[in-house]
Amino acid sequence: MFVLRIYCHVTLLSIDEYESGEINNLRGAVADANAMYRYLRKQLGVPKAQIVNLRNSQATRDAILSALYDLLEPKRAIRKYDAILIFFAGHGSSCPSPKGWIAGSGRISLISPHDSKMCNKDGEVIHDIPDRTIGAILHKLSRDDDMGKGNNITVILDCCFAGSGTRPNVDPLHLERGFELDYIIPPSLDKDIWEEDSRVIGVVPGFANTGSKSHVLLAACRENQNAREGPHYADEDPHAVGKGPHDAVVRPGHAYHSEQPVATSQHPKITPIRGVFTAALLDHLERVVTDQTTYKELMDGLKEVKGQNPQCEGHNIEFALFKGLIPITPGRQFFPVSQENGQYVVEAGYAHGISDGALFTISAAGKFGNQDGELLATMEASTVKSFRTAVTFFEKQLRSFPARIRALPTSVGVDEALLLHIPNVQGLSNAVRAAYQAELGLTRKGLPPINIVEERRAHLVVQAYMGGQAVEYWLQLPNLIPLSNLAAHRLYRATKAESRLIQPILRAASRFAWHLRRERGHTSMKKNRPGRDGQESNIVIEIFRIEEDWVHGCDEDLHFPVKPVGHNLYRDGRIKVVADGETSYGIHITSNFRVPMHIWAFYFDCGDLSITEYYKPAVLNDQAVPSLPAKGTVALGYGASGGRPYLHYMRDTSQTEDMGFIRLFVSTEYIDLSHIQQRSPFSADDTVVAMDTPRTSMAGRAGPMLPIGKWVKKAEEVVTRNRGATQMAAAPREKNSQGTPLIWDVTTIAVIQTKPISRRVV
Repeated sequence: MFVLRIYCHVTLLSIDEYESGEINNLRGAVADANAMYRYLRKQLGVPKAQIVNLRNSQATRDAILSALYDLLEPKRAIRKYDAILIFFAGHGSSCPSPKGWIAGSGRISLISPHDSKMCNKDGEVIHDIPDRTIGAILHKLSRDDDMGKGNNITVILDCCFAGSGTRPNVDPLHLERGFELDYIIPPSLDKDIWEEDSRVIGVVPGFANTGSKSHVLLAACRENQNAREGPHYADEDPHAVGKGPHDAVVRPGHAYHSEQPVATSQHPKITPIRGVFTAALLDHLERVVTDQTTYKELMDGLKEVKGQNPQCEGHNIEFALFKGLIPITPGRQFFPVSQENGQYVVEAGYAHGISDGALFTISAAGKFGNQDGELLATMEASTVKSFRTAVTFFEKQLRSFPARIRALPTSVGVDEALLLHIPNVQGLSNAVRAAYQAELGLTRKGLPPINIVEERRAHLVVQAYMGGQAVEYWLQLPNLIPLSNLAAHRLYRATKAESRLIQPILRAASRFAWHLRRERGHTSMKKNRPGRDGQESNIVIEIFRIEEDWVHGCDEDLHFPVKPVGHNLYRDGRIKVVADGETSYGIHITSNFRVPMHIWAFYFDCGDLSITEYYKPAVLNDQAVPSLPAKGTVALGYGASGGRPYLHYMRDTSQTEDMGFIRLFVSTEYIDLSHIQQRSPFSADDTVVAMDTPRTSMAGRAGPMLPIGKWVKKAEEVVTRNRGATQMAAAPREKNSQGTPLIWDVTTIAVIQTKPISRRVV
């Protein structure tokens, strides 16, 4: 039996109860660790054996340092570049810098263990753990030698380094997680740990390790602010279901306090005490796609934490979370469910990425699951339209549902599978198959499935590189896009032949192929008279080269406006662009519909599997005004409609051509398509292998990557055939509540990037 391996190792440290009577106990630190534990186990699937969880009296100074050092030990079975997460919730502290220690602010930051300020068996004071000590351990952990584990390390601190943590008579419902020490720690404290790394660690001012290459730090607040905890209401908390045994809670009308209850505002449900930063962080983590969201984007997207400015520090903050090595967590995109004529209908369809055979989990609206964590039912898509889907019970059928229920897509249809070919090469085959098996465990999380097929049918083909030490990847474009004269296209990077590094490539390729192949559904844009480009469409597309307009002067931001020049470059479903990093392009769209339309546009890069947003609505909610007016036009990349001009680049000087596709999504109803974007899985340089001079065919034969012959005849045949088949199976046209037809359509534009011609001056 195959066991899905998650490449993440976690140390959770949380302290509510302090041994010293001088330090105020907290109420929500252990609850924060419990919530983090549930997220790691349920959302990311991290095995219990890979999580060390020290709470309260377990989190002594010696135990914390031992737990951190254990990350270097073979018994933890951590491989280089595996994700490592260290979480601390409790009190922090600060004091003046000891003699000989360098700190930019003149003060150092520390974390307070359970036995802080107590005495050991020798009568010596047990000191807090300074930033210098932790920094030295992280430096050792991140080293690139045989002992180190690489710099895929995330540190989360929900504490502060000043505050009321030692003051009497404080508000027990809104405690601050920090205090100032009333003494200076000895200069030699932990010298055995940091001495060999003093040159590296000594200049770090506190925990704000800006620019550090060893780890990424997510901190609750700035060093001069206070981190707080407070009530976090159960019906607003996605982690409140199934609370851990140590979670502090406030029952209606009272506060949790060891001595005297404190009256609070009345609330109908038990109210847990939580760190406001951790609660906001986990709430947002549940809604993002982990391998498509950077640390900076994660923190920028947090809801406001009153009185605190959460910090994101480190050299790798622009990398995807955990460098993309932890399986994807789909954003929480719930859809309402209604019942019509005895049939359940989900308010989502082809336009939302739903296809025949897709599965949904059903839960009560406003709550993900009931009190014991079980979902109400699993349902399967039976009839999919552009905006609505009829569903039937996939497993057990319930007699009744609550009045308001919602659906969460958990898998796409089998027709959306990535078709993968794995050659029978010893070593390579085992590594790729292990990655493939790991991805199978994620198909119930909303990811497209992957099927192994023979080479002629495959979307993605893997091949041995560097004598089998690495893997190279080929997209078989003719099997992905219904256009003639397409050829196989090699991705510009390879990976080492390790399953954990191959898995993110397969995952990205499955999403890339899925969104590249998404169909228009049952309603097309076809009309009876040809458009400007000879296309039979109600949407007419033109693409122009654009340049700055020097005649009419600059705008208020001192930017010159841009204007289209020359003739329409879009012909026969394709455009040929000059990839010099200077020539820019814009898209002009004309609609012959009598209703306005919403527009999204994305660029699919066949060289690195990234999907980049070309254009999106100005407002991202259902109140958005359509970008394309009825019987009107819109310009993408120039003019008043917004958007950026588009530039194209060659990745290296050896390239002569590259390939990509623009996909234009047009709809009468607003749809949030922001989830389509994805970063290249090759972004982490320490996990990839540079390629030699690019080959242009899998057999190594010289030849054009993309023949420039005419496409129009065969392309029209394919489009006509596909549309005809769709229309034959079409259900009655969907309409909104005003009786206006609902329309959803997708247009694909092939983009051939060519190297600029160098002209010699004689």
